[in-house]
Amino acid sequence: MHSASITDIRFNVANLLPELDKIELREIYKKHFAEEKSASVTSTSRSSSNIARESSASDFVRLIWSYILSLYETSANFTVKGNHPGFILMDEPGQHSMATKSQLALLQKLSAQTNLQSIVAASFDDSEAAYKEATQNVRFNLIRLGEKAIVPNGDTLLLGELV
Repeated sequence: MHSASITDIRFNVANLLPELDKIELREIYKKHFAEEKSASVTSTSRSSSNIARESSASDFVRLIWSYILSLYETSANFTVKGNHPGFILMDEPGQHSMATKSQLALLQKLSAQTNLQSIVAASFDDSEAAYKEATQNVRFNLIRLGEKAIVPNGDTLLLGELV
């Protein structure tokens, strides 16, 4: 989905889910337009596809990130005055072999938001280099779990700790 232009993404007014080229950006699959019409108005397309099956896992995760962030940004806009709690919690957003530059972009976006508290639990594949690259120039508070962490073989040496 990295090649999709932001202007090509639309929100389906019936269910408020994002669509790209009339494919809903969530996991759905319907074979026939008649089934679609009788079940409910869930898509403007004649044959919706399963975006999770048609894209890489990391593309699908990035779509989820952007949807979560867009909900906050829309609600935080002074013209909308939405009801977002101003809190986002993400557990391992870099899963599915996510590129470090994508993780960096997410963390920069989260740290740049005003009036938003975000908590990100991440291991960065237990790589100090990946951790440093993904957090370069990002404002954040690091909380080390230390002995509270459940780690293989009782090893509690975590990223960022001094050896």
